[in-house]
Amino acid sequence: MINITEVRIHLREDAKLRAFASMTIDDCFVIQGMKLIQGSRGLFVAMPNRRRPDGTFQDICHPLDQKTRDQIEEVIFEEYRRTLDPDSQDPIRPRRRPQPDEHRIAAALKPAR
Repeated sequence: MINITEVRIHLREDAKLRAFASMTIDDCFVIQGMKLIQGSRGLFVAMPNRRRPDGTFQDICHPLDQKTRDQIEEVIFEEYRRTLDPDSQDPIRPRRRPQPDEHRIAAALKPAR
């Protein structure tokens, strides 16, 4: 399990690209350029990527196992919920519903500044 010490969400006014996200691991390593995308099966987190010469995309970095991917998505979705306007009627439907773990979320995010 990784120690996610900070998550930042930058909202976008787009039907598909809902936000950009960055996260800090152990207060010493930042991953920027993650995207929260509204797909046909729900909201998901896309890892930072680059376009290859053949037009396809390749992730620059990504989790090596499903448990780590679920942890990253859970923390990013939670911060996205906090960032949205409290009166928003925006449905948040992750593509995969991670198991709730409130203690891990609370430990992973610093208090609001």
